[in-house]
Amino acid sequence: MELISVNGISKSYGKRSVLKDINLKVRKGRIIGLLGPNGSGKSTLLKIISGLVIPDSGDVLVNNLKVSTDINKIMENVGVLIEEPGIYDYMNAMGNMNVSSILHGKNDRQRSRELLKMFELDPDSKVKTAKYSTGMKQRLGICMALVHLPEILILDEPTNGLDADGIVLLRNSLKRFKGDGNTVMIATHLLSEAKELCDDIVMINRGEIIESFSYRSIEGKEMEIFAISLKEQDQSYLSDNETIISKYDYWISNGRLEIVIAECELDELISMLNSAGVKLENSQFTKVSLEEFYLRKVSGLE
Repeated sequence: MELISVNGISKSYGKRSVLKDINLKVRKGRIIGLLGPNGSGKSTLLKIISGLVIPDSGDVLVNNLKVSTDINKIMENVGVLIEEPGIYDYMNAMGNMNVSSILHGKNDRQRSRELLKMFELDPDSKVKTAKYSTGMKQRLGICMALVHLPEILILDEPTNGLDADGIVLLRNSLKRFKGDGNTVMIATHLLSEAKELCDDIVMINRGEIIESFSYRSIEGKEMEIFAISLKEQDQSYLSDNETIISKYDYWISNGRLEIVIAECELDELISMLNSAGVKLENSQFTKVSLEEFYLRKVSGLE
């Protein structure tokens, strides 16, 4: 089911174009990772989806509601943490949770306590958050974004300030959140975390989506990027008969096929290609790391 639809979004600040005709579909119950270098437009896109920034053109639908006209209704089911958490330093953790809960039209202290404990923060502590570390503030900000039981969670660089244990804690919490049928959008520069956590990958550079693909199937199968060199006639044949591999995310260029597929399905793919006259062997395929793929795409080198 399509939960978020981004349609022709563009945004400029003065003469600087930040986003250029962005189109993106987000399915329910998935974790979507926006990958891109600093200044690529990731944060601006999340802000537009969250109603924090108005685009120059295009629109965004969330649950078939327009962000431009129905943002208050939309935000009843969306939790957002972009840039620094909006924490009141003179309050303790529970005080901040209470404020966030009330602002969202709730007053569920038990929910607040459970979230703080989940993220290893003491709900009974009297310590003011001014004394919290960056990582503790980040964890508290995520708790505040979750306090009203949203169906969608939008996070910009959520691992900022977290140590290794904090990253594992966040990862497991987001997986549980998704496991309950909810949806997560995160912007991150940590490719290892994206591979570990995200179902769908969207690569952004210079305000444009340069690639998007699924890294996990709907059934939960882990995918890998596999590559193989093609003979000229095989590349020509596949280019003219792409329906053969149309159920996969793939790229054919410069005598090379790259395809995102579960390793357990590779033999079936090869058998299908062989039957179509493209003679390939399992041993000819090599894995391409997400890092290698990302760096090549961002650099524009093929």
